[in-house]
Amino acid sequence: DNIIALLMNGEYAAGNKSNPDCDIYMMFNASNENTVFIIPPAPSSRPWKISVNTSGSHGEDIFSRGDEPEVNGNFLTVNSHSLAVLTAWTVYKKINSISIKNAIYIFKINL
Repeated sequence: DNIIALLMNGEYAAGNKSNPDCDIYMMFNASNENTVFIIPPAPSSRPWKISVNTSGSHGEDIFSRGDEPEVNGNFLTVNSHSLAVLTAWTVYKKINSISIKNAIYIFKINL
């Protein structure tokens, strides 16, 4: 079907249980049809937020920390030839959103 999803549990980031990172759920749809993905609960029990959705228009595709829309429900439709990345932050970490946006943009154009 040319689709895959990956869940990363932030509790095990760098083997440091005292300072967990965010949970990440990535959905890749390389098929020619839109696909509905089931959203599992975040391991941290925090709400999922949409950090990246490459099917969105410019300005609605990559979101800075704090600006991400929350996922409503247990399903997300990922358009054909697109990917979506959800994050569930367990602790606040000051990050440089510009460098993250650039890294995601580089990844996006290389798809």
